[in-house]
Amino acid sequence: MDGQASAWCDLRSSPAMAFTLAFTTAGDAADGLLFGWEIASLQKWALIYLGVSSLAFVVVWIVGYVREQ
Repeated sequence: MDGQASAWCDLRSSPAMAFTLAFTTAGDAADGLLFGWEIASLQKWALIYLGVSSLAFVVVWIVGYVREQ
């Protein structure tokens, strides 16, 4: 690796980036959430969204398969 690439990858060259990416637990990110949201509710709604969107994806594939038959 040449000097430029190693400096670009080194997080010490950008302390703000290092602190932004240095979360060890979900609680560390809680202070930086927008609109006063709580981390627990954000995680809950993210999981609900992923579940509903996955279910919709499967339904679309099933409907497509049924129409093709």
